[in-house]
Amino acid sequence: MTLGVLAGTGQEGRGIALRLAGAGCEVMVGSRSRSRAAGTASELNRLLGGGTHIRGSLNREVAAQSKVLFLAAPFSAAADLVSGCTPRAAPETTWVDVTVPVSFDAGRIRMTPLEAASGSEQLAALLPDPGALVAALKTVPARLLEEVAAPLDCDVFVCGNSGRRKREVAQVLSRWPGVRTVDAGRLDTARTLERMSALLIGINRRYRVHESRFRVVGL
Repeated sequence: MTLGVLAGTGQEGRGIALRLAGAGCEVMVGSRSRSRAAGTASELNRLLGGGTHIRGSLNREVAAQSKVLFLAAPFSAAADLVSGCTPRAAPETTWVDVTVPVSFDAGRIRMTPLEAASGSEQLAALLPDPGALVAALKTVPARLLEEVAAPLDCDVFVCGNSGRRKREVAQVLSRWPGVRTVDAGRLDTARTLERMSALLIGINRRYRVHESRFRVVGL
């Protein structure tokens, strides 16, 4: 099974690709530029010690060849990315939204105004089957994802309206060292998770750290 990371050349996309490939998955990273995607794939394979577990291509080609697609673009670009790649993706493709609709105003964190109640719900509405989208990794620091030698040691909240697709995503993420996946319910839980991410950003800034994250105790 091939897993795709759309807009996979940025920090979060690179980190996701490294973690997936490190867990033994076949991975494609996408970009608007074929050469940039290929260069990123080559660099990531080198970081993993060689091999060709990660390949690079255009976003639309990644969408056509992947069973699971991770959306690693900034939220402001995610809708166009979904719309552009949906015609190439198979109906059974599972989409994983890791984006968080936040912006910064004079140094303060702001939730981006949305047409829907959450960014994930807004993106899901663009798909032929909104149930194909699962939200995950919204509360995991992008910077930490790239540090593949370090276990994440956190819970990853997974929410969506399809139990089968949530299980599919959870099985993939559970292979990462230090990760416990938690079924957070239906997709509307993304409304809470996106605000939890904003909370973490604020904590990181206040305490001058970069890797705060969540773990549920007593579970």
